[in-house]
Amino acid sequence: MLKHYSFWADKKEDEAKIFLSFIKLIEPLEDFVIYHYGGYEKRAIKRAVKILPDSYQTQIKNIIDRLFNVLNVFIQNIYTPTYSNGLKEIARIFKI
Repeated sequence: MLKHYSFWADKKEDEAKIFLSFIKLIEPLEDFVIYHYGGYEKRAIKRAVKILPDSYQTQIKNIIDRLFNVLNVFIQNIYTPTYSNGLKEIARIFKI
């Protein structure tokens, strides 16, 4: 069954709480991959290292090690008639 989770902080002060919620959600998983498109997610998770207690550093490293950037596969195998590989621009071409 497919589930969708949203992790959003309205204020900078809420970011640590959101990252902790994310860590607690995936903590029980023994083997996982986090698919993402582009570099934002990895940068955001690396930023989390600075705002979370040291006791979470192992979990964050594990998360970073399991990230898979779909964009890397996309740009090596698919040519789109666009100026960038941004999802919004690609969606306009394919009218998604």
